[in-house]
Amino acid sequence: TLYDTTDTEIGTAANKLQVSGTTTATPVASTTLTASQVSVAATANGTAILAANTARLGATVMNNSAVTVFISAQATGLTTSNGLGIPAGASYNIDEPLYTGLIQGIVATGTATVTVVELTA
Repeated sequence: TLYDTTDTEIGTAANKLQVSGTTTATPVASTTLTASQVSVAATANGTAILAANTARLGATVMNNSAVTVFISAQATGLTTSNGLGIPAGASYNIDEPLYTGLIQGIVATGTATVTVVELTA
C-alpha cells in the first residue's frame, strides 16, 4: 500500500495514482560465474590458483583445507613468509580495488584444496 505525505492511501479508486514523464532503462551487462577447485602445493614460487583475466569483475578464494593457504600476486618468489594467509575454512574476496592479474598460492607442507570463484563480464 502506498501513502502520500498526508498519510492518505493512494492508488485506490477514490485516490488514483497518476504518473507522467519518461524513463530510460539500461540493460545489465552479461556476466559469468565460474567455480573451480585447485590443489595448492608447497612448491617453490607457489601454484597458480587464478589466471590473469582483464574481464574479471570479482573473485573469491575459499580455503577448504585444514591448513593455512598463502596467496600473492607475485609471479615468482612466493613463500609462506610473504604471502597473505587464508586460514583453514576462511575465504578472501578480490573486489575493490579490483585486481585482474595472476594469483599464486602456497602451503607450508603437503597440499591443500581451494575453491576459486570468479565473476567475469
